[in-house]
Amino acid sequence: MFEFKKKPEDFIVNEISNLKISDKGSYAYFKLTKKDMTTEYAITNVSKTLHIDKKKIGYAGYKDRVGITSQLVSIQSGKKGYGFKTKDLELEFVGFGNDQIRIGDLHGNSFEVRVYSDQKPVKIKSIPNYFDKQRFSNNNVEIGKALITKDFKKAAELIIESNNEISFEGFNANDHINKINKISRHLLLLYVHSFQSYLFNKMLSNSIKSKKYILINEDKMNVGEGIVEKIPLLGFTSKISKEYSSLLEKENVKLKDFINRQIPFLTLEGTFRDSFVEIKDLEIIKEKESYLLKFSLPKGSYATIVIKSIFQC
Repeated sequence: MFEFKKKPEDFIVNEISNLKISDKGSYAYFKLTKKDMTTEYAITNVSKTLHIDKKKIGYAGYKDRVGITSQLVSIQSGKKGYGFKTKDLELEFVGFGNDQIRIGDLHGNSFEVRVYSDQKPVKIKSIPNYFDKQRFSNNNVEIGKALITKDFKKAAELIIESNNEISFEGFNANDHINKINKISRHLLLLYVHSFQSYLFNKMLSNSIKSKKYILINEDKMNVGEGIVEKIPLLGFTSKISKEYSSLLEKENVKLKDFINRQIPFLTLEGTFRDSFVEIKDLEIIKEKESYLLKFSLPKGSYATIVIKSIFQC
């Protein structure tokens, strides 16, 4: 067994950005550092503090709630003077540019994680590229499936049940699409991506169980019956195996369901995700009562999967 995140300083994340920064441009870029809060809550806080529309604030991805995380954000027509600092939130000016930061605009993340465990860690080079449980919190999968299958009534009910920061006051009781359109695009996309991620995890698990994979550690390389390098993140254009088709049948979902004409930006075209990813620059430092892990991962990969793999859990 192991423990981590006993305190925010035990889990530090720094975004590795691919952004080009200049001394002028239509967007101002800031380093956003938050402590023990969700990215969504931090962005809302920035919006309220600066009295600007949340839609003008762009960011590359969601960071862990528990911990200290840093990432770049863009603010349309922003000013250097927008920077501020509070106890748990800091916005630090870094420059200008002409590109809005959008979801996925990063190389990856670097991590410093303190782990408390009586188990001896194993130094490994790669991990199965699962989405971890934080992707699926607060009914995210169920909400995402409801949005994809166009059950907007169920989606609206689950959103209210899961998020006390959202209210649908003033809307007609049956006006479910307009209720949902009130919610930020980032959050709605998180929901549909959560269902997409749930399906990916199922297929990766099946692939590993059938030994169609490759696993590398410091001492040896274990090769299964075949190597599945990438697995589809489903969308309406995806070409899928019989196994994936069977999984969709069990979920009562069809590929055409990933087209959303009522809320077009929730349409998912489909892409691929690596089955396994390399852990870069891994250091394991023994401390008196814990281990300090330092490493970096490509975007979209989870530090918690690294920890579970290193401590064989």
